Amino acid sequence: MNNPKSKKILRTIYSMQGVSRPCLLKISRYTPPTLYRIIDELMRDGYVVVSGTGEESGKGRPTDLLSLNGDLGQVAVLHISRTTFSCAVLDFSDRLLACRRHVIEPSLTPEQWVATVQADLATMCAQLGIAPTSLRGVGLAAVGPLDYKEGAMLGPLHFASPRWGRVSIKALAEQALGLPVLLDCNARAALMGHYRRDYYEKYRNLAYVTVGTGIGSGLILNRKLDSNSSVILDGLAHMIIDVDGRKCTCGEYGCLEAYVSTHAIVGQCVQAMRRGCFSSMGAYLDELHFSHVCQAAQEGDALAQEQLQQAATILAKGIVNYLRMVSLEAVILGGSLIEQLPAFFDTVCDLVSAKELGVALYKAQDEDASILHGIAGEVILQQL
Repeated sequence: MNNPKSKKILRTIYSMQGVSRPCLLKISRYTPPTLYRIIDELMRDGYVVVSGTGEESGKGRPTDLLSLNGDLGQVAVLHISRTTFSCAVLDFSDRLLACRRHVIEPSLTPEQWVATVQADLATMCAQLGIAPTSLRGVGLAAVGPLDYKEGAMLGPLHFASPRWGRVSIKALAEQALGLPVLLDCNARAALMGHYRRDYYEKYRNLAYVTVGTGIGSGLILNRKLDSNSSVILDGLAHMIIDVDGRKCTCGEYGCLEAYVSTHAIVGQCVQAMRRGCFSSMGAYLDELHFSHVCQAAQEGDALAQEQLQQAATILAKGIVNYLRMVSLEAVILGGSLIEQLPAFFDTVCDLVSAKELGVALYKAQDEDASILHGIAGEVILQQL
C-alpha cells in the first residue's frame, strides 16, 4: 500500500479495533469525501470489515464499527517474565487464537526455552489449521535489560533460572522459528496493549510505568511508540534521585530503582529489624518475602507501612521529575506494587496530583494480556 493517507487510516483502524467513521473523521481531520473514499477502498480490498455496531457520539444513532480483517494473517507472540514464559497466536483483528504458558524452572536454559516455544507453536498452528511458516512474524517481549542492537537479554536480575546470562534471544528465536522476530521490553509492550485498547482516542502522549522487581517504562508521543533502541538501561528506573544514595545494581548510586522495587523494600525492612525495630515481620527475618510485607502492612504493621509510604513518596517524586521533562497527558501505573497494594497506588496518585501538572493517572489492567496484545500490535503495525 503506497498511499500514505490510506496507510494512516488503516493503522488507526487497527489501533482502535472497532472505530466508527465519525470518530475517524475527528482523529484523521480528513474531509468526509476523502475519508469515506479511503474506507470504501480498504473494505473493497479486504483490509477492513464491519465488526459491530455502536452509537454515534452525542446523537445516539447506530453506526458501523470498523476493524482490521483478521483473515489478513496471524502473528506469533512470545513473552518472557522473570518467572514465566508464554507463547501465543493472534490474528490481525487482535483476536487471541491460542496461548500456552509455562513456569520458568531453575534448570531452564535458553535452548530449552526455544525448543518449547517451537513445539508450542507447531501444536497451536496445527490446532488452528495453519502452517507455522505462514505466520506473518514474531513479537518477543522480554524482561530487561535488553541490548536492542544486538537483540540480547543481559542477565535479568532475580530471574527464575540462573542459567541465563547474556542471551542472543532474537537470533535464537529467528533461527529456530525461521521467521523475523521483533524484540521489545515488557513495559513498552504493555504500554502498546493498554494504549490501543483504552486510550488511543483520548490521548496523544502518555507513559507506562511498571513497578515490581524492578522499574520499567515506555512512552507514546504523538500516538507513536517512542523508539529507545539505543538505550539499554531504563531511563526512569535509573534516574538518580540522591547522588549520595544507595548503590544500585547498575553500579551507580541513588537510582530510583534502588528505592522503589519489591527487593529494595524487603531489604529496608530487614535492615530496620536487624537494627532492633520491632515488627510482626520478625518471624520471617531470614526469609522475608514481599508478600510478608504486604500482609503486614494490611494488618497495620508500622514498619511495613512506613517503608511502603517512603517508596510511594520516592516513586511519586521520580514521576514528577519525569513529567517536568516530557509533556504528557497521562501515566499508566502497573506491576506488582501497584496490583497488590491499592493504597500504594492511591498514595502515588495523590502526591503527583498535588503538583497540579494536569496529568491523569491510571491503574494498569491485566498486564500480562496487555503485553501479548501490545507486542503483537508492534509486529502488525510494521506491516501496515
